[in-house]
Formats: sequence, structure tokens, C-alpha cells
Amino acid sequence: MATVLVLSAQAGEMFEGTIHYALKSGGEPVNMVHYVKGNQMRIEVPLQGSTTAASIVDFDTREITVLMPDQHMYMVMPMPDTTDGGRGTVDFRTSNEVQTILGYSCTKYLMSYGERTVEVWATKGLGRYLASSNLTQGRENRSAWESRLADEGLFPLRVIETDKSGDEVFALEVTKVEENPVDDLLFTLPEGYRRFEMPSMGGLPFGQ
Repeated sequence: MATVLVLSAQAGEMFEGTIHYALKSGGEPVNMVHYVKGNQMRIEVPLQGSTTAASIVDFDTREITVLMPDQHMYMVMPMPDTTDGGRGTVDFRTSNEVQTILGYSCTKYLMSYGERTVEVWATKGLGRYLASSNLTQGRENRSAWESRLADEGLFPLRVIETDKSGDEVFALEVTKVEENPVDDLLFTLPEGYRRFEMPSMGGLPFGQ
């Protein structure tokens, strides 16, 4: 699961900086980085070897630009509607537990859908969370708990999802949040890249 973290303005302020996080969905954890500035975000994902794939999200134009470094190409696609729906109904519970994670006050939320149970520590101080499936595959492919977090405007710093046997099937852990200036060049197309048109696609060309 390639997960994309989306930040939005909260209380009149816009976060600018870098977020590092690790995803685990079977196999070894994948370390990802994204950069946020205004209404733009860049997500970088390591591929095999030293190659890094990247996507640029523009919330003003509601477009996603997927960079393919090996081919020196890029794709542009519209950002689908990410509200309403998801896979199944979510039992969403807010606990009284609060914990400070990386300097952000996080509340513990418990969710369940189907045979899955999800523990989430999230804050409203960084905006809302969406996954890559939300952005590229339409609402029918979204995990229900991801949709619920987006609806609530919550950003998770820690997530553990388990199946009916109690075995972990997915985990997310934010490892570092840096509030710092982000270079505008990170949100521009690299020189020499050409556009690739594709009638339809099942998802981003990277991830698990």
C-alpha cells in the first residue's frame, strides 16, 4: 500500500515542511518522505536500487503529476472526489487517551470494519490524511478507515491495523516532522521529461 499523506490548512495556518514516515504492509518497511508547501505536496518513494519515484499533488488545480524517473516521463491525472464512501461501514470510536508524538498532541481512535481493527493516534494540527488509492483509484478501492480519517480531518502519526486473528496487516509510523522552508523547485517538472498519456490506470507506478 502506497500511502500518501495530505496536509490542509488548519485554523488559518498552513503547514510547510517535510514529513518522514515508514509503512509496513507485509515484508520490510518502506521509508517515504513528502514535502508540503501551501496547497502543493511532493511524495517521494524509494524504488529498487537508488531510484526514487515521486508524485506532485496540486490541491488548487486538483491534479496529480506522477514522475517516472527511469523513463524521463510524467503523467497528469485529475484528483478524484475523496469524500463519501469507502469499503464498508466503519465503527469509529474516540478514546479519552491523549499522547504527545513528535511534539503533536494526538488522540487515540479505534476503528473497525469487516474483520479488521485499526488503532490510530492522530492530530488535527497537521491536516487530513488520504492514501494513494484515494487519489488515483476512486472511492471504491479505499480502505474504510482511511476514508473516515479524511472525513474527520485527521492526520495519523501512528497506525496499526490487525485482522480477525490479531495479526498485524498494516502499520504506519511518522518518524520525523520538520517545519522548514521547502524549495519551489520540488513542485516543478524536471527538465527534459515528456508527458505520457494513458487511458486508464490502476494506481501509482510504485508502492506495495
